Amino acid sequence: MQRLNTAVNYNEKSINGCAVHLTRKVKVPSNTVLQCVEWNLNTNFIASGGSGGLLKVLKLACVDIGSFKDSKGGTPMNMSVNQALEGHSGTVLCAAWNELQQKLTTSDSNGLIIVWSLHNESWYEEMINNRRNIIFRNKSMVVGMAWNNDGSKIAIAYQDGQVIVGTMDGNRIWNKELPGNIAACEWSPDGSILLFGMADGEVHSYDNQGTFLQKLHMIALESVELETALAKDLRKDNIIALKWFTVAPRSRVYDSSDRGSSPMPFRHGQNVSSPMPPRLNRLQSVDPLPHASEPRIDNRPRLLIAYAHGVVQLMRNDNDTCRILPILRKLKLVNL
Repeated sequence: MQRLNTAVNYNEKSINGCAVHLTRKVKVPSNTVLQCVEWNLNTNFIASGGSGGLLKVLKLACVDIGSFKDSKGGTPMNMSVNQALEGHSGTVLCAAWNELQQKLTTSDSNGLIIVWSLHNESWYEEMINNRRNIIFRNKSMVVGMAWNNDGSKIAIAYQDGQVIVGTMDGNRIWNKELPGNIAACEWSPDGSILLFGMADGEVHSYDNQGTFLQKLHMIALESVELETALAKDLRKDNIIALKWFTVAPRSRVYDSSDRGSSPMPFRHGQNVSSPMPPRLNRLQSVDPLPHASEPRIDNRPRLLIAYAHGVVQLMRNDNDTCRILPILRKLKLVNL
């Protein structure tokens, strides 16, 4: 389970009707342990990293669901790109996409950070932490990286509590040492808030200048008994994912270089080379809507905090008091 796309459309009917269809398996060397998987929503590139310096970038081709065979295995998806990127020697722990600029940032257990750029459907090193760059000077292990939604800033969180926020060009904006060890980091959709998942399971919020705001109320820590976590040989408070969903911005790479032939959103069964026609909002009733012109409030939970012992906390925002708490029993979560 790598993504909880259904979580943002949560209701009883949608959850009961969820189904998963396996369309493709990607093999890795038998002795390799995967540590991170990240999906580029603009281009369908998937970055996966793991032990032994493994870093692969795959690209799945769009497949018409109408062509699927009615069988247990289905029809395999086409893979137009399967590139192994060389540069890491330690275990690749983190990967983060800059959707707007189409850049990939990766880090490994040795503290090495590499920024990769796309050129002619292949990825190449653009920047590396050779310690001459001001933004990369901490020797601790990177445990979290996140680009803000407009692709102008990257937050890098180190295990020992050091945080660096820098620009796309590698210049430091600010740095701060948080009180305690860090497990993950994430931007809010508007870029005004930075969330940090701490090693003790708490989640702290800071503004985009590094000023502390608050501690989020994590009922996920209260919902599972310590004995349950110990039975799975896990820590009760081990955060494995901190995600705040937002719609990916349109890639400037395709807007500038592939105008007219850039990837478009598609529906299954539609020719992917043709633009998707606009879709009208579905009305829930034929009765007149006196306030139809007013914007609807989006109340779907988009903030996810997941713990290794199988508890996930879903929130609509950082101040949400009506949290949703799915519990994935008998599962050990590694990544989402």
